[in-house]
Amino acid sequence: MPLGNLFDLLFNFAHRVNKMLLDDSEYGLLSALVIMSPDRPGLKCREKVREIQIDLLRALQFEVLRNHPDDQGLFARLLTTIPKLREITPEHTRRLMDLQVHLPGVHFPKLHAEVFNLRRNLMKQQNAKELEPKEEDETK
Repeated sequence: MPLGNLFDLLFNFAHRVNKMLLDDSEYGLLSALVIMSPDRPGLKCREKVREIQIDLLRALQFEVLRNHPDDQGLFARLLTTIPKLREITPEHTRRLMDLQVHLPGVHFPKLHAEVFNLRRNLMKQQNAKELEPKEEDETK
């Protein structure tokens, strides 16, 4: 199966977050917080991204406390989901690249390909395979 255990990872993550009963604004802020990560490779202006991330954290905390005043631990629990989501992202990208390799006729929407760097990652993967030592033909 091209997507392997990715569905299990996504389902478990969604199950965990859905139990928190977040509203759209909280989901949006959580998504923005995950995207605005200053440790992304090749990122310029890391300090600016860090500042935006802090603002997003404050906004998320405000929304969670406003919408769930009786659940004081919710914000902390929500923050613990971020590393898990960041673990899923590379697996998702890898599975998308596998789909491109095994089903070359599949075309991804331009935005999807750009967001996940599919063309660049596929080229890196192909270049790495070309650099691998070739096995000798055993029939010689």
